[in-house]
Amino acid sequence: MLSRRILLVLLAFAVALPAWVLRGRLNRAAPAAAIAGRFATQDSGLTVLDRLTGLHWQQGFSGSTMDWADAKTWCTNNTPGLPGSGWRLPTVRELFSLADVQTNSPAIDPIFAGTPSEYFWTVTPWVSGGGAWRVDFSSGYSDNNVTSSTFRVRCVR
Repeated sequence: MLSRRILLVLLAFAVALPAWVLRGRLNRAAPAAAIAGRFATQDSGLTVLDRLTGLHWQQGFSGSTMDWADAKTWCTNNTPGLPGSGWRLPTVRELFSLADVQTNSPAIDPIFAGTPSEYFWTVTPWVSGGGAWRVDFSSGYSDNNVTSSTFRVRCVR
């Protein structure tokens, strides 16, 4: 019976942990660049493979800011110049995995050269409605904002 209680406590912690970790400043994990050889450019420099997660990232980013609805559409419509299909707006966990809170301005691996120290949209809605998560590549933290605000976009597949 004791092992069942321990299992339930661990399960409850595992469910609560992602929300706790994603509240921005609470996650001071190792920098994104801490794993040697984690990132590799592909497709003549248009994309970056994250060997840790298996995700393919757009090396560049949107040339202008856009609201949340336009950001989701922009990625889904396979931004001009990106190879293949399946491009989408990343989740907050996915985009936050690129953040490097050990550096700032920009707080991201140098392989993503030219990334502005600005907010980038994620597809993850904010639980209270009317907002969505964003990641700040000035500091490497995440928080939320109303979906009518405008921010940059980096697509993933």
